Amino acid sequence: MNNDQCVCTRVCSGQPLPGEADVMTKFGSFRCSDAIEHYKGLSEAEKTHFRGKCIKLGFKSLAVVPIRYKEHIIGVIHLGG
Repeated sequence: MNNDQCVCTRVCSGQPLPGEADVMTKFGSFRCSDAIEHYKGLSEAEKTHFRGKCIKLGFKSLAVVPIRYKEHIIGVIHLGG
């Protein structure tokens, strides 16, 4: 597994995986009200694309919102609860 590979880095790069459509907004934000259940529902191959640190820490609700300046993503706001 690539330790840099997670939804956070994909939101920051603007390159979500094709299978993430159900947890991504049309403007590129990740939002999930039950990340633990979402992660459990992934295949073993899909799980390799997530570090899962937030889930291991017990965060259930997650949002990763890109911060844009003109046409560039310059960072993200990462919220967990």
